[in-house]
Amino acid sequence: MFLLPIIIIAITTGLLVFLLLSRGDKAVHQKEDREKARAELASARAVYEQVETRLFDIIENKIDRKYTREIREGEVTIGMPAEFLLMAWGHPAEIKAQAGEETWIYPQEKNAAQTGITEVQILNKKVLSWKDN
Repeated sequence: MFLLPIIIIAITTGLLVFLLLSRGDKAVHQKEDREKARAELASARAVYEQVETRLFDIIENKIDRKYTREIREGEVTIGMPAEFLLMAWGHPAEIKAQAGEETWIYPQEKNAAQTGITEVQILNKKVLSWKDN
C-alpha cells in the first residue's frame, strides 16, 4: 500500500523533469529556427537588391533615366509603360477592361478616417490618365 503512492510520485516527478528538459530543448530549436530564418531573409533581400539594381540599370540605359526616379519615388506619369506602373505602385486591387482600354484601381488612404481610390487609365500598355476619387 505504501509503495503505490511512491511509484505514482516517482512517475509524476520523472514526467515533470522530462517535460522541463524537453521544453528547454524546444527553446533552443526555436532560437536556431529564428536565426536560420533571419539569415535566409537577409540572403533573399541581398538577391532582391542585386536584381533591382540590375533592373534599374537596364531601365536607365535602354529606356529612360526619369522612369527610374519615378518608380523609386512611387510617381506615375502620362505615357509611362504599364509595367513601370506595376513597379511603382504594385498590382492594382481591381482591373476593369472596356473597348481596348483598361482601368486599374488602386485603394488610397487619405488619412486614418478616410480612404479613396485612384483610377489609372491604361491604353496600349501605357498610362493615359488617372484620377483620384
